[in-house]
Amino acid sequence: MSSLSPSSFGEMRPENPSWILVHGSGLEIIQQSVCEYTSLFGYDRPVPHKVSIFQLDDNRWALTFDPQVSPYTFTNLICWLNDPNMTQGVDHAVGWLTAPGSKVRYFLIHEASNPAGDTLVGIGDDGTQISVNLPDCSVSPTDDQITPLPEPGWLTQHIQPVRVFEISSEDDIEFGNPEFAVG
Repeated sequence: MSSLSPSSFGEMRPENPSWILVHGSGLEIIQQSVCEYTSLFGYDRPVPHKVSIFQLDDNRWALTFDPQVSPYTFTNLICWLNDPNMTQGVDHAVGWLTAPGSKVRYFLIHEASNPAGDTLVGIGDDGTQISVNLPDCSVSPTDDQITPLPEPGWLTQHIQPVRVFEISSEDDIEFGNPEFAVG
């Protein structure tokens, strides 16, 4: 794989929320999978989030969160949605996350050598290549060559969600690398 420059990301603006792109599966299965993942945990300080699912075409779905879920929840949801044992019929899931601390926007995808494992890799709009360890959401630099997908410009269109539902996640600011800091 070759590395692409940050300008190859497509339309990226700081106001774009973090979101997950799911290829394959269907509306009901994606909603069920998101709810199953978030119901695994008992939360000390639960925060409600509105999840909106948008149908981009016959085979692609976009998920947004309002307010944004933590980087820990976001990255682990990419993993969960990407795992065929957890989300039936998904070809793959990727995400675009704007780090709360640095405001760098990252394209995130499963590590190619371990597609159902606990590591994501990504590249920031500043060119930083990273590895994300999902158990604690620690982020470290990597030498892996990551080829980002161009970010679809659907957020600038006025399409309506096909499904909106609520989940809860943890608001523990001391766990899970809440700033998504590279260190």
